[in-house]
Amino acid sequence: MKPLWFIFLFLQVFVNLEFSWSQAVNTCEIGVVLHPHLYIAGIPLNGEAITAGHKLHFVCRADHELDGATQIECLKTGQWSAPFPTCSAIGCTVPQIEHGSVPTGPREYKENEVLNFSCDATYKRADDRPPRCTIFAGKADWNPTPACRQITCELILPPPTGTTYDPPNKNVFLPGEMLRVLCGEKHWILDAQTRESNVTCNYNGVWNARTECQEVKCPAYIEEDNLYYRVNAWGRNKLGDRVTYDCSWGYQTATADKTATCTREGWTPKPLCRAKQCQRPEIVNSRITVNDKRKYGNGEQLTYECLEGNPNSVTITCERGAWEGIRPCPAPIVCSAPPPLEE
Repeated sequence: MKPLWFIFLFLQVFVNLEFSWSQAVNTCEIGVVLHPHLYIAGIPLNGEAITAGHKLHFVCRADHELDGATQIECLKTGQWSAPFPTCSAIGCTVPQIEHGSVPTGPREYKENEVLNFSCDATYKRADDRPPRCTIFAGKADWNPTPACRQITCELILPPPTGTTYDPPNKNVFLPGEMLRVLCGEKHWILDAQTRESNVTCNYNGVWNARTECQEVKCPAYIEEDNLYYRVNAWGRNKLGDRVTYDCSWGYQTATADKTATCTREGWTPKPLCRAKQCQRPEIVNSRITVNDKRKYGNGEQLTYECLEGNPNSVTITCERGAWEGIRPCPAPIVCSAPPPLEE
């Protein structure tokens, strides 16, 4: 039987060994080379030992993303619960674009770099803005998203006032397809006299002509020779509107009520002011046979006959400063020089 002092000494040695083993196992070490852009929270100060249950937290620089666990814990075995994470630069990869392709170039793009891509025939970019590698909330993506869409011409339905489409309920047209535009009573397409037209969708996705009818309007100000003053027709210049006017001295209004009317041909009548007298007309290859003088009053007539061709006389009338009924005379017959005589 062993003496008591021997048993006590054995137990003391065992306890010391157990404590030493426990101390060695219950601590963890950072035995790896940390990534340069990795930040760690939770490392003890003053070189204190990292014991079991202690946790470390990880985060990367703003332009990098974390590859691995955001948190690890020191286990009783002296091991970490997971490997130390690393950081990788945030960037965009070359996307797969339906009906489009990316030319040969880099496969990884950094922040703010632009992606160059093209679309297949009959397709175009869905957004005209260049796709840029953008970092948001720690993730990188293309903005706007690179995409291609089929080339089409589009309409806004329902059509604007005064405009009708044929076909009526279709708003997307492929290149080469045609649309008929019909305008209302007071609207126009192409020009003020045209109320309907066919337009075609071009292969660039643009209509070859205007697709909306415009309201007929005359100039807001009437500035015509021989007016007494410039007429302000602002707000009263739509089709059928009427405004009053007056003429300078020596001229008279073309209408008895001194009003001009807005029509598809503009302000009418034309001209608005007419001379009260007519000058002696200059009609080529003719001579006046009745009432030949320098000036003629409104309603006066004269008669002339042509020097060549038709021998019948022509009578014309002075109407508000202009001659009415003039018929031109044929030019005189002129013979070329005779050929030289043979000797």
